[in-house]
Amino acid sequence: MKQHFSLASSGTEDVNLALLESLVECYNNATQWHTRRQILSIMVDKVSFKSLQRLIPNLTHYRFKIAKQHLLLHGRGCSVPRPTQTRMYVSPEMVDHFIRFITSQHIIQDLPFGQKHLSLSSGQVLEVPNVIRTLIPERIVQQYQEYCKESGITCLSRRSLLRILDVCSASVRKSLQGLDYITASGSKAFDELENVTDKLGELGMGMSWAKQQKQQLKLAKRYLKSDYKVHVMESSVIPDHCRRFALSDGKSSDYLAACNHIHGGACDRCSLLERSIREIEDALPLVAATSEELDGLKFNTEQARRNINAWKAHLLRAVDQDEARVNVIERLDENSVFLVQDWAMKFLPRKYRESQSDWFAKRGIPWHITVAVRQGSDQQLESMTFVHLFKACSQDSNTVLGIMADVLTKLKIGMPDLDSVYYRQDNAGCYHSAWTIVGAKVLADKSRRFPGETGFF
Repeated sequence: MKQHFSLASSGTEDVNLALLESLVECYNNATQWHTRRQILSIMVDKVSFKSLQRLIPNLTHYRFKIAKQHLLLHGRGCSVPRPTQTRMYVSPEMVDHFIRFITSQHIIQDLPFGQKHLSLSSGQVLEVPNVIRTLIPERIVQQYQEYCKESGITCLSRRSLLRILDVCSASVRKSLQGLDYITASGSKAFDELENVTDKLGELGMGMSWAKQQKQQLKLAKRYLKSDYKVHVMESSVIPDHCRRFALSDGKSSDYLAACNHIHGGACDRCSLLERSIREIEDALPLVAATSEELDGLKFNTEQARRNINAWKAHLLRAVDQDEARVNVIERLDENSVFLVQDWAMKFLPRKYRESQSDWFAKRGIPWHITVAVRQGSDQQLESMTFVHLFKACSQDSNTVLGIMADVLTKLKIGMPDLDSVYYRQDNAGCYHSAWTIVGAKVLADKSRRFPGETGFF
């Protein structure tokens, strides 16, 4: 009986070895990786990696694990249907629609200095201001596809969109100057919250809790950087998305707008941000920390909350103000002009040969930029830039009013029939002070033209 059993076992091992060698031969004869992966998935859970590597010398850990994944997801030796990739005609209108999307204010942000030169195939050279993209290419494509799906627009394939972004490439910058301080503070606040989360994890909340909180913070930050501005509308049942409701001041009836709907909706992604910060605040008294450490963590959390809420409010205002800018440009004609005003970064004078005594303690020269936009007789927008350079001056209301008066005087020479002026100015005290607003009305009355509108950004 024992001899019969040993002979049967030996015969079974010989059969298994023969089958294994046959599968290895099939693996070596296959020319495509997806076919080899199917064959390998038959053996991976029956034979160890070292045993298979003796039979297949070029087998790697990666291919062994991928074959195991194939076994778990699709089954032993099952084929996976490969998606068909068909070529499609790309119309110029579809390309133009995507280019308008990636050059909109939702995707790019202007830098306050610098310019680039674009050379066209016709030989013409265009000067464009320096801009940065606020999203990575993959996220831009995802947002555009969602936008086209909601709007019912036929969208290009993902690969085609990425190729367009490769052509319209943007360099990666790790050190930037002159960015919006509210945006910079809001982005930094998320980093502060991640540091607080790591500290709480070390003090007793656990690293798994800290990892979960950091993941939620990253999702909330990504939402503010990308989709929040798209979700903001003039009227919405979600309070954070309704511009009319969110921009109203409940303490003053002069700045209160009524809505014809109830704000009973909720946004899960807006709620995620509030929930994450609240969970961090609730965890503060639960950790074993000294009073000094606890006070520091509380201060950083409260400061981060304020900066993040300020960033969110800033994004909401930016959407509303940008729509006002577009409405003004659409109303322009030959007798009206749109003025964008702001102080530029200080100009540093340089000499051809500059000694150390001239270089040390150098002070910048303030200069002011005014861009005038009007609609020409051919219905095309025309622009003119006024630069006011001062040796020394205070950036106050008196200086701004002097610049406004000088710009109106020069515009009147080229536009004798000018009757309406629209202002869009920086949100600095020298612009939005009562003295400047009243002075603009006085200048309009004095020059016999009507000030159309004044806005701040």
